[in-house]
Amino acid sequence: MLQPRRPKSEVSVSSFVQSKPFWIMAKAVRDFVENEGEGCLPLCGSIPDMTAETGKYIALQQIYHNQAAKDSEVVFRCVQQLLHQLNQPPDTITEKEVKLFCKYASSLYLVRGTSIADEYDPKTLNAQNIAGNLENPENTMVYYVMLRGVDRFYSEYNMYPGEFEDQVEPDIVKLKACISKLLSEWGCGPLAKDDYVHEICRYGGAELHSVSSFIGGCAAQETIKFITGQYKPVNNTFIYDAITSNTATFAF
Repeated sequence: MLQPRRPKSEVSVSSFVQSKPFWIMAKAVRDFVENEGEGCLPLCGSIPDMTAETGKYIALQQIYHNQAAKDSEVVFRCVQQLLHQLNQPPDTITEKEVKLFCKYASSLYLVRGTSIADEYDPKTLNAQNIAGNLENPENTMVYYVMLRGVDRFYSEYNMYPGEFEDQVEPDIVKLKACISKLLSEWGCGPLAKDDYVHEICRYGGAELHSVSSFIGGCAAQETIKFITGQYKPVNNTFIYDAITSNTATFAF
């Protein structure tokens, strides 16, 4: 959600020269919040269902609708001014687009993710986040540590732990060593228990159809979000525990 800022911050128009319509409208809404809106976002123009007399409800609805139209008009004028200052055509952003933007201004959400390279770099990894979550031995974060340990195991031995039945016990020792190295690099203490390490080696890199199907569906859903630019995407790393049907996201 866009929030008003105090004191007002001055942003040069030149910094918006290469901006997409979204950011131009966002700047216009921020200007509205800091000026005409007096700290409030533009009205969306609708009110929730409530117990009221029909006549009074319709009258109240009309008031909100009219105010929303006035707010969006102010924002649209601001957008036109910004486009003029940026030497962009006035029809770059239509009034219809501005009305839609104002209607859902309270639902705007900005996600600034990190790259996989940053996640795998011990210097930039948010180790405090990992350590804090690992204080609870049942936290889903333990699966992230396990999977990172499996990655390290595979890079060192070119196989998954427990992939061969006669190597399960030796692989448990090797995987523990890989995980200990990782935790040491992150500045985290040892795991509270080794049950997860034994379980990882026992299943030997197997892939269950039901779990693969679920993860595939999640990936497809996230792809649709990025293509359409709608709905809130999963931020960073997504973990699914098929045993308890719990999910969690972690930003590193």
